[in-house]
Amino acid sequence: MRKFANTKLIKPELSCLLNCELGNFAVVHPFVYIGDGSSIGEKTVIKAHVSIGDNVKIGNNVKIESHVDIGNNVIINDNVTINSHSCIKEHIIINENVVVNMGSYVDLYVPPNKTWQSVFAADHILKRRQSLREPDEKRSKIISKGMASKYVLKDGKMILRKKYEA
Repeated sequence: MRKFANTKLIKPELSCLLNCELGNFAVVHPFVYIGDGSSIGEKTVIKAHVSIGDNVKIGNNVKIESHVDIGNNVIINDNVTINSHSCIKEHIIINENVVVNMGSYVDLYVPPNKTWQSVFAADHILKRRQSLREPDEKRSKIISKGMASKYVLKDGKMILRKKYEA
């Protein structure tokens, strides 16, 4: 591993940094794996629980959140943010000023100045929002048992008893 003078490794004994190069002012948190021949640019922050494959080139001012998996031979250019729970497939190029949203799967070329959100991530978020709007069986059981006496279930919505009686 070759690192420059101002690189900050937080608990380096908890990370696996193989034959890689870290730029000036780069910050690497614990539980990070960086493969052979990879290079990390200046002022790049890599959060915990990140796996970076072999021969990955990461540019300057890149922010990689926790729980991200980056395959082999990936090129990530400058000013990119990769949010948590994302996966970057092998042999992908991510251009400048790109934001990869949470839970995204990147398997295509990402053009510059774009926000990337995979269908799976968008679908997952929409399903979660929809499930919050739908009536929940547990809520209706609580109401029917009288445990939540100040609420009434009407048309799948919980309403204060005072408003319902009025």
